[in-house]
Amino acid sequence: MTQSSSFHTILVLLAFIVIRSQAMGLTISSPVHCLNQKPYLVYGLDNRYTVINQQNVFISGAYLGIGFDEKMKFKFGISGTPFAYNQTNQSNNKTAKSHLLFLTLGNEFDFIHFNKFSLTNYIQTGYGFQYTQNTYNNTSPTDYDINYFLPLELGLNLNYDFNPWLRAKIGGGYRFAFLTENKSLENYYLKATFTINIHKLWKKLYVNDSNSY
Repeated sequence: MTQSSSFHTILVLLAFIVIRSQAMGLTISSPVHCLNQKPYLVYGLDNRYTVINQQNVFISGAYLGIGFDEKMKFKFGISGTPFAYNQTNQSNNKTAKSHLLFLTLGNEFDFIHFNKFSLTNYIQTGYGFQYTQNTYNNTSPTDYDINYFLPLELGLNLNYDFNPWLRAKIGGGYRFAFLTENKSLENYYLKATFTINIHKLWKKLYVNDSNSY
């Protein structure tokens, strides 16, 4: 089979998948179509669970950005660990407690929809640091370390819309850490939460009610 015939075969298979998916009620969103829609303000929380230094760690975050067609978001935010986590491999009666704090820049795109279910790809990068306080012999902290790093989080979320403005979300991905030798910052992360689409809720409560008069 030549390269030309292989290419045409792939195009035919893709077309068949798209047509069959649409017949089953599954739709694939177009990023170009989304970007041609009117933008609006988006904001919310970005919390996830991860593992650092073999410990379960909760990362909390908040973001502000713009959305398109209720399917695509471009976000700028801040994330960090509200609770300190201990470092492992301590010696000489040394205890080290660390926090993360980093700025984020990311994108979310709901690219597949099937009835009330949808899939969202998730990509987010940023820049920040790990702040570590060192304590010796259970005394007050005597020194600290700052480890700068560039995170890159790639993930996928499965969503279920109870109604146009209330969504359950579960998913996960992997966080890479660049510009640092501390590879313990690299690991998987998980998400499980309920989200409220303020934009859709606002339209339901106020826009629709105003049009009824």
